[in-house]
Amino acid sequence: MIPDLASGQVHFGLVTQGLAMPHVREGRLRALAIGAPQRSRDLPDVPTTAEAGFPDATFLPWYGLVAPAGTPRTIVKRLSDETLAALRDPDVVARLDKMGTQITPGSAEDFDALLKSEQERWSRVIRERNIKAEG
Repeated sequence: MIPDLASGQVHFGLVTQGLAMPHVREGRLRALAIGAPQRSRDLPDVPTTAEAGFPDATFLPWYGLVAPAGTPRTIVKRLSDETLAALRDPDVVARLDKMGTQITPGSAEDFDALLKSEQERWSRVIRERNIKAEG
């Protein structure tokens, strides 16, 4: 999407700050709003979507590790603990920050709750907007 936005073939898009920042800095893209609850340190003059008049339009990218159903709880806990330890490492935090990625590490249970919340959120949007799959 970034090349199409930068060339003007696409006039609007939702992209992560980490992907957009080089293009914003070079003037090829213009940031209209930040989809997070708070303004970005890197773009302090760009309003949040709520400040721009869209209070329910929060779009935060998230990443998670998954394992096959039935993976022993001890393995899931170990993966979670090791991942959280890596995400506390100052070098990892600094590298992610440099890429414009703000992290909010959480447990496996936190991720389960996020997935449930996102499924409910987007299912409601699909129903309310009567969105149908093409094909």
